[in-house]
Amino acid sequence: MKKYVVAAGALFFFSANVSAETGFSVDFLLGNADQETEIGDVTSVSGNSLSLGLRAAYAFNEYVAAELSYIHYGEMEDSFIDPFGDTITEKVTTSSVNAGLKASLPIRNGFSLFGRAGASRWNYDVEESDSSLPGEVYKLSDDGIDFYYGAGAEYRASTNIRVALEYTNLTFDGTLNSVDYDHTINNIALSLGYAF
Repeated sequence: MKKYVVAAGALFFFSANVSAETGFSVDFLLGNADQETEIGDVTSVSGNSLSLGLRAAYAFNEYVAAELSYIHYGEMEDSFIDPFGDTITEKVTTSSVNAGLKASLPIRNGFSLFGRAGASRWNYDVEESDSSLPGEVYKLSDDGIDFYYGAGAEYRASTNIRVALEYTNLTFDGTLNSVDYDHTINNIALSLGYAF
């Protein structure tokens, strides 16, 4: 009888550990996105914006998880003087849908370090105004797929709850109105996660 009790206890302990390390989870993200657009070889616009995100994941074990997320990086606004002396104001709004993998390195006492990488389906919207044409606003948009990567530190407060501080980089380029541009997003966020 005693050995059955021990076996049942061991099975329960193993199941609890498996449930804590594998399965589905969801994260809510709140952060600050540092964004910069380089327009041709002439100038650049930059600014910070509030970022919000939602991420779903499936952990295969305590080391590897597959992730799918949506991040809205917010709107940044900046101005520059064009070659004709007019003030050009750019309002840039960006967002992305990301699919990738997360690799974790458990440390101790619930702490771990992680890195992530994958493909990002981004969207880039611009509202542009020119001081020489008051009242007129040009709206442009672009989208594409590029590579993203990130890293961070995580603390598992319980079997189900975790918090993390994370950094993500997304860089892409495109063409709007026959003008080439490069856009870089450096996002630092706090995330709160729940594992099912």
